[in-house]
Amino acid sequence: MVSCRPVSQHPDDRDSVDLPPLDPSERITVASRLAYFTDSRQPLTMLVFLLPLVLVYELGALFFMTGGDAGSSWEVSAQRVLSSVFEVFGVAGLHLPAVLLVVVLLIWQALSREPWRVKPAVLLGMTLESAAMAIPLIVLAALIAPSAAALIQHQGQAVGELGWPARTTISIGAGLYEEMLFRLIGITALHFLLADLVRLPTRWATGLAVVISAGAFAAYHDIPTVEVGVFYFLAGAYFGMLYVLRGFGSVVACHAAYDLVALVIGPAAITVAA
Repeated sequence: MVSCRPVSQHPDDRDSVDLPPLDPSERITVASRLAYFTDSRQPLTMLVFLLPLVLVYELGALFFMTGGDAGSSWEVSAQRVLSSVFEVFGVAGLHLPAVLLVVVLLIWQALSREPWRVKPAVLLGMTLESAAMAIPLIVLAALIAPSAAALIQHQGQAVGELGWPARTTISIGAGLYEEMLFRLIGITALHFLLADLVRLPTRWATGLAVVISAGAFAAYHDIPTVEVGVFYFLAGAYFGMLYVLRGFGSVVACHAAYDLVALVIGPAAITVAA
């Protein structure tokens, strides 16, 4: 309860609003919540959180996307784009994007001078939070399901014929490498261009970077209808917002969670994979 008394207009009257002190347990709760939002954005925490996804994808790509379930060689397009950048400089290798991701996060951690410590409770919280953040995308996809069915006919039939291990691998790889390409690299580069070179205010630079990366994300996909294009743009904007507010680790897991629902858990109910 907040107790209030009328404040006199006379300067000698010093009455004011009395605020009760926080209970010690409430102080601990508030501090813990603030610490979670900070810790979940630390590079080392993100690396430890994402490392299982990296390993699952790389092993899955080796065993399930080169023969067997796939019948032929498959690769997430964003990973192909990242690999092509290395090839320009004469460096080639199937696992180079994964190595780049790990190295970038390790260097980021070293430069941040934050403690090299990870809290298991934060990792659990990020897992639950990422799953919850995928729900709005599931609802959005369901709302445009009649139009989204055209996308499955256009590009999803081959994916649908794959076994669930290959579809799981593709879902995780899309979360990892599409977010790495469009958010970690794309938004960061655009923000540097707009804020540091063009000298736009930080909020404008961030907002424009999110919008431009969302447009690039939509253009990256095959778009058979306007509605599906709108979905991809809104999904890209949503991922960009999550990247800015919650960090790279959470947005990767959110993206992967949505694609797992779309491609593995309920392909008949959710017909668009981001």
